[in-house]
Amino acid sequence: MENLVDELLLTSYDKAIKLNLEREFILILEKEIKRRGLPLPSTLIKYYME
Repeated sequence: MENLVDELLLTSYDKAIKLNLEREFILILEKEIKRRGLPLPSTLIKYYME
């Protein structure tokens, strides 16, 4: 996970939500985004409201 470029990590996270992938996978990506101090994409708001 640490070798993933920030932009690719955020893109992967966004795509994982849009494709409705496993929640555990999305949470792993989210945890890494938070660890790096990156802003969570706006998709997160939609994801948690559904």
